Amino acid sequence: MEYLLLLIALFAAFILFTFLSSAKNRKKQVSILNEQWGKAREDYINLDKVRRYSGASSPGDGHKLSVQTMNDIDFDRLFTFVDRTTSKVGQQYLYDRLKKPMSEIKELRQFDRQVTFFYNQEDTRILVQMELLKLSSEKGYSVATLLADTIPEQPRWFNWLVIDVVILISSFAMSIKWPLFFVLGILIAAFNVFYLNYLNKRYILHFTNSLPQLDLLIRAAKNISKLKIPFESRHIKDSTDVFRHFQRLINLIYFGYDVKGEANIAYLPLYLFDLLKSVLLIESFTIYGLLKLIKKNQAKIDNLFRYVGVIDTAISVASLRSGEIGTCLPVFTEEVKHFSIKDGIHPLVKNCVGNTINIDKRSILLTGSNMSGKSTFLRMVSINALLSQTIYTCFAKEYRAPILNLYSSIRIDDNLFQGKSYFFQEVSVMSTLIDATDHSSQNLYVLDEIFKGTNTIERIASAKAILSYLDQKKHIVFVSTCIYQ
Repeated sequence: MEYLLLLIALFAAFILFTFLSSAKNRKKQVSILNEQWGKAREDYINLDKVRRYSGASSPGDGHKLSVQTMNDIDFDRLFTFVDRTTSKVGQQYLYDRLKKPMSEIKELRQFDRQVTFFYNQEDTRILVQMELLKLSSEKGYSVATLLADTIPEQPRWFNWLVIDVVILISSFAMSIKWPLFFVLGILIAAFNVFYLNYLNKRYILHFTNSLPQLDLLIRAAKNISKLKIPFESRHIKDSTDVFRHFQRLINLIYFGYDVKGEANIAYLPLYLFDLLKSVLLIESFTIYGLLKLIKKNQAKIDNLFRYVGVIDTAISVASLRSGEIGTCLPVFTEEVKHFSIKDGIHPLVKNCVGNTINIDKRSILLTGSNMSGKSTFLRMVSINALLSQTIYTCFAKEYRAPILNLYSSIRIDDNLFQGKSYFFQEVSVMSTLIDATDHSSQNLYVLDEIFKGTNTIERIASAKAILSYLDQKKHIVFVSTCIYQ
């Protein structure tokens, strides 16, 4: 009896210790989240992994920034500054969102209401961020790989694995009467563990991280959807219900491991269970079934990804608006050729001085000497035009403009490896801008020192012709040039 009471006391002490440790960790995480609020992140961002979702997601029907424009405005640096997300899923979604300006004002205003909700509701925001932290490890980037078209098919030799397991079990069963079959069973088991299991793991190596991370995404989406937040969540239940079987199988494969792949139960039982899975090829059979299910339901995975991504992005923008740099909400007008910005600043320029401009029914030619800030001004205009239509936030005291598609030519380099001269690159970019004038949308063209790669006479003649063409209809042109004495 005394031993039983001692065991009960030890078990109770263990439960209490676990609870207090969990509470302490949670308190520490909340403290870190509050400390980081309103501040630019300082940790390293692996942009190659961040771009995975952008590369796998649907391009959509709307406007998308060109590579030229992304280079012109230092897009990656801008993203790094704007990014205050908690999860890797949110980080990838934000990167993709910034590349695709929206034209629907209704959607942008709905997003603003969501941002404002998290700006004002700190307690709910913390609850959501605690769920998002589950997807904050480096492996969280791997969920996006499940949305690509590179999910492997079941190999042709897969059916032979069934025969292999049948022979294995039969060999051990017959060894009871004929001991020689035990040797055959051992040989097949060794072949399964050291060759077939290894072969299958190599074949599906890049999905070993994404599958448990998808499980975490499903759990996070399910938990967040239960909270009272202004995000549509009816489709989340449908998407999560489809993956119930998936989650059961994932728990079978990764039983005894946390998401980092480290044992969290007694090591010996874990190793024995892993050995059994390897001998019977349980992991191989299960994973190919999971990949088939995933390929069939990629749209639902994307729904979950976007749901969690837009929530994390809304929190990120709320944090951005709480920062030291002043922001404003854009005002979208129906006026043709109207663009005004008051005390607009470039967020990447330290101690940047605000600039104001107001144009109406015309475009603008900006002149000044070298290093007078023309290019920085053009980038400031471009960045605020972009952010107004992606995160409904501008770095200015006031921003008024219609919905615009952004095109630019600020930074052009030659490409010796492709045999393209500076002038050829300029001509290629101008051709793209000219083609864009035929679209029904209203465009904002931002250009800096066009045709620097040719002589003065041809430069002036070409620039005049192209600028006149771009300025037609309702398009707005910002162009800069140096003053030549």
